Amino acid sequence: MGTSDPGLCPEIAREQAIQRALFLYSLKRGTHMSMLTDYFIINQVATNMNDYKHEKMMVMATLHSEPQTYSFSVIREHTSIYGEQFVWLTVNSQGKEQRTLSSFYEFMLSTSQESHERQEERLSLSIRCDNDSILKNHSFTLKGNKEKLIISTQINDISLPLPTDLYLYKDKGTLLAQEKKEYPLSSGYWSTLLESLNDALTNFDFPGVTIQEVFESYQDTNQQLYREKNCCSLSARPVILSIQNNHIFLDWSIQTIQ
Repeated sequence: MGTSDPGLCPEIAREQAIQRALFLYSLKRGTHMSMLTDYFIINQVATNMNDYKHEKMMVMATLHSEPQTYSFSVIREHTSIYGEQFVWLTVNSQGKEQRTLSSFYEFMLSTSQESHERQEERLSLSIRCDNDSILKNHSFTLKGNKEKLIISTQINDISLPLPTDLYLYKDKGTLLAQEKKEYPLSSGYWSTLLESLNDALTNFDFPGVTIQEVFESYQDTNQQLYREKNCCSLSARPVILSIQNNHIFLDWSIQTIQ
C-alpha cells in the first residue's frame, strides 16, 4: 500500500502513491543499508556545583535501491478527506502496469539527555522513475522535533510545503493488549510511516556491527565515544496492527540478508 501527499492533482497523487507502494515493496524484497551510530558520554566532576553528565546519540543511515522494473496491478484505491490517495497493489509478472524505479532514503537522528531529553530528526526519500511517467522524480523531506516539524515534498523539481498537525483518521481494527508501539498520526500517514521506519532501524539489533571506543580525560572531565558501523542488505516491511485515537499501532519486520 502506498500513500500520496495531500493537495495534489488526482493524476499526480495516484502516481506518487503507486511509486511509494513500489518503494515499500523494494524494501521488502531487499535493499542495501549503511548506518553509523555515535554515543557520546561526558562526565564532569565539580567542587562547587552538582556533577554534570551529558549523553548524546547520533544516528545516520542510508537505504539505496538500484533501478528495478516492477509489473503490478492496482487492486484498490481510496482518497482521504485531506486529498491523500491510497493505493493497494499486487506485484507479479502478470501485472497490467509497469514501472522502473530507483530510490534513495536517508535519515539522521540526534538525541541528547541533560536535564531533559531532546530529539532532532531529519529524513529524506527520493524516488526516480525511468518510464514515460507524469512523475519522473519526487522527494519527501521531514525535519525538526516534537515541538515543530517542517515537511515538504518536491514534485518534478517543484517544491511544495505540507501542513502538519492537521490530520485525523478514523479508528480501524481492534486494539490488542500487546500493541504497545504507537505513533501519532497528526502529521500525516506517510510521514508517520517513515518515522516509524527510522525508529525500527535505530533499535534493531544488527549482527556483525563494528564497534570503536575512545576514552579521554581532561582534569575533572571524562569523555567517552562509542561508534558503531554497520553495512548490510536487509528486508523490511511494515506490519500495521490498528489505528486508535489518531495513533497508529505498527511494527516493522526486519531481517538481514546474507
